[in-house]
Amino acid sequence: DYGWCALKAKAHENNESNTVICSGPSAISCPEKYICRHVAFFGICCPKKTEDLLLQGQVEID
Repeated sequence: DYGWCALKAKAHENNESNTVICSGPSAISCPEKYICRHVAFFGICCPKKTEDLLLQGQVEID
């Protein structure tokens, strides 16, 4: 398990349903309303809304 977006929100996927990798040698920029969140070995595009809620402390983590 490499990690996931805040609140286990779905990471952005490309047209082939593969998670977009936003850091590293073959990085792709995240689309609007997504931010690059670094997990174990790379970055994934997570919904900005849920990431912001977690950073603001407006949600509890189990």
